[in-house]
Amino acid sequence: MNYNCFRKFILLIAIVFSIAVQQLDAQNIGGFWYGNANPKMQTSTNNYLIELILKPEKGTDKVSGYFNYYFKSLFRTVPITGKYNAANRTIDLNEFTLTYHGSLQQLEVDCPMRLNGTLRVSKLNSVLSGILYCSNPDNKLVCTEIAFYLQKDNQMKNVDSAITALKKYKEEFQFWQPPADEVDSFSKNTPVIQLPETDTVSQQADTKKIAERNTKLQQVIDVVNDSITVAFYDNGEIDGDTISIYYNKKLVLGPEKISTKPVGFTLHLDDDEKEHEIIMYAVNLGTIPPNTALMVITDGDKKYQVRLSSDLSNSASVIIRRKKK
Repeated sequence: MNYNCFRKFILLIAIVFSIAVQQLDAQNIGGFWYGNANPKMQTSTNNYLIELILKPEKGTDKVSGYFNYYFKSLFRTVPITGKYNAANRTIDLNEFTLTYHGSLQQLEVDCPMRLNGTLRVSKLNSVLSGILYCSNPDNKLVCTEIAFYLQKDNQMKNVDSAITALKKYKEEFQFWQPPADEVDSFSKNTPVIQLPETDTVSQQADTKKIAERNTKLQQVIDVVNDSITVAFYDNGEIDGDTISIYYNKKLVLGPEKISTKPVGFTLHLDDDEKEHEIIMYAVNLGTIPPNTALMVITDGDKKYQVRLSSDLSNSASVIIRRKKK
């Protein structure tokens, strides 16, 4: 083989290798996908603008990421998990919530949905299309199927950075709401806590621990009942936030990891005290600082929600004042 033939041979191998690498990258389900979705019914003109961020787990068929969508004036970001079958290029995402296409701006209803899609690759682009369908048979008449069509943006490479940024966004700005019936059930079934007996040594230790950080007053709430229920939830991304709760400088809860399920107590308010202070003390910051929580106070038929934020330098507090009926 002469020199010119050898050069042509090497060039051919390089071209074939380059094309193979490009096709392999195009067939990868991971990355950023953009497009829209439309309900499969003639009477609806409401559509969704979608961004799907997928991150495959190495060595498995598992994928995770975020399903972000715009709907009317609403933006939502929802964590997702699922599986990708590389052999037939199909993806199946586990159940997540999607705003019902017929929701009013004043009354948003969520549908439990799943996603089935197929990856198609060409020289021009990569397309992910399929159906969003209701995962609860009882809701199928309302939560109709939604067809989606997404194209991959190969210019976007750093999936990890995008997922981190989204988690930070959720932690700071996306305010999650617990179901009303769950809050009511927790309030009815949580017994009154027994406050720790006065112990000079432990009381001094608690007071010193609280004093080591700044305590920032978040809100003052007036209640009329002698007993209230206090529940704590993780406000943003569920990232392992752990808290301790002090009532009038006494430890009454924790350390406790918070999530979408309530932790808390029912509290009997001492008539001798005009004001009652509840302090949220951050034991850690989870994986995304700061430590954020939603506190729900139930006073008979009334409920008060307070967003609390604390870190290793600052604690958050709420003052409870009892008023006569």
